[in-house]
Amino acid sequence: MNTSEVLRRTMSVSEKYSLESVSFRQCKFGVEPASPPEDTTQLETLDQTQTYSSFALISGFTIRIKLGSESLPDVTTIEARIEVRYRAKNVTSEEPVARSLSDDEKMFGRVTGIYNSWPYIREFVGSCLMRLGMPPLTLPLMLPAHAVELAGITVEDESV
Repeated sequence: MNTSEVLRRTMSVSEKYSLESVSFRQCKFGVEPASPPEDTTQLETLDQTQTYSSFALISGFTIRIKLGSESLPDVTTIEARIEVRYRAKNVTSEEPVARSLSDDEKMFGRVTGIYNSWPYIREFVGSCLMRLGMPPLTLPLMLPAHAVELAGITVEDESV
C-alpha cells in the first residue's frame, strides 16, 4: 500500500465522522543535560490507540519531541497524551454503543488524529519553550503524507 492509497482509504471513512474535540492529557516537559551538546529535533508518536465508544471514534496517542542545539547545553523533552474524538454521523438506534473498528477506521483515527491535532501540538511546543525561557521553535506545517508517516503506517517506497 502506498501513501495515496492510505489517504484514499482514510478519506472514505472521513464521511462517516465529524471532529468533536482535541484534548491534551498528561502534558509534561523537562530539560536534561546533553554532553556533548547535540543539534537535534526528534518527533515521535507512542502508544497509539483507536476505540469506539458512545458513538464516537477516539484516537489517542502520545507525542514526544526532543529538541537540542549546539548553542544550548541541554536537551528539552516535551511530551503529551492527546485524545481526538470523532462523532459518528447518521447513527441509528440499532448501532452498538461499543464495537470493534475496521482496519480503515483505525487508519483514519491514526492519520487524522495526528493531522487534526497538529496546530494544537505546534502551539503547545511553542508555549513550553517560552515557559522554559528557550528560543522559539516553530514546527513545520503538517502535510497529509507526513501524518501518514508520523502515524507509523508502513507504505511502499513510491520512488520505485
